[in-house]
Amino acid sequence: MPKATAKTPKCVSCDESMEIGYVTRPLLGAPLQPFVWVAGRPMTPANLRAGPKRTKTLVVTAWRCKGCGRLDSFAN
Repeated sequence: MPKATAKTPKCVSCDESMEIGYVTRPLLGAPLQPFVWVAGRPMTPANLRAGPKRTKTLVVTAWRCKGCGRLDSFAN
């Protein structure tokens, strides 16, 4: 798994260097926000009534291979 270190990680598919970034969904009129990983099950209308119980969130970091374009995502 590539990690954010002083050394640039290599792609596990083609051994080229990777570059760091993030994946986001475009929302009209909203600033770009990175995806986050949230512990637990997704919220549904049924469990929203009980109130949110999620406490742990992590920003998802995406690495893109400069050679083959492979994306690897990690929640560090």
